[in-house]
Amino acid sequence: MSESPQSLIRLEGVKKIFYTEEVETHALAGVHLDIRPGEYVAIGGPSGCGKSTLLSILGLLDTPTEGAYTLNGRPVQDLDLGERARIRNREIGFIFQSFNLIGDLTVFENVELPLTYRGMRAAERRTRVNDALEGETFLLMGPGRWGTNDPQLGVKVHYADINHCRVLIEIAHRRGEYVPEVSYGTHFFQDLVEDGIYYLALHPDEGSDTLREGFFLHSPNALASLCPRDADLARFLHVIRVSEAAPGRSLHLAMDGEAQQALCYLE
Repeated sequence: MSESPQSLIRLEGVKKIFYTEEVETHALAGVHLDIRPGEYVAIGGPSGCGKSTLLSILGLLDTPTEGAYTLNGRPVQDLDLGERARIRNREIGFIFQSFNLIGDLTVFENVELPLTYRGMRAAERRTRVNDALEGETFLLMGPGRWGTNDPQLGVKVHYADINHCRVLIEIAHRRGEYVPEVSYGTHFFQDLVEDGIYYLALHPDEGSDTLREGFFLHSPNALASLCPRDADLARFLHVIRVSEAAPGRSLHLAMDGEAQQALCYLE
């Protein structure tokens, strides 16, 4: 297989053998793989075919028995544990089927945890994203109930983590038969009201509310330009500058609390 100069991930002849006293288990036998930046690759196959073993090697959680692994042009198959951990912290992200959040931490604390391993001071980590938006007029959106103590219900944050926003929108997507409760009427909601932060709850799956998620999902993420040092958090935080996503247009929000109606639009 000829090597592409644009390869982000490249495996050549990768083998993985698990040894016991009585048997050798060949989990991978001569795997070749070439992935370029921007490509999406799915690895499929029946149970026991080596998918998890391959992903563990790609994520630097394990090393191959034989073969070469090049990541971003650098051979990584022989790195020690510390160096592999450093690269995982800065260059590799894992997305799990379940939340895998640390229940005793807020969502902000979960996001900042990788920065802890970089040796960054706690005060600097905590203030970067929120303070970067101080003085800006911005709308904050996220899933489920904000301020909850249970990350399964929504976003576990302290009020001080989001108090610079102008509008908070909670998106209550249905999960099977379950629809998360929102913050309306809670102490967290009262804090929003007292500080003049507008609140809106959306139930996109209930028929009465409409959310055009494409604009939010596909607009360019401005996090790197807003907080260059935190560009690696783009997997968790999506910052949209309306002037860049929709040049020449502005975002408008009209709300009627008594009628419980609201309309957010570009003009």
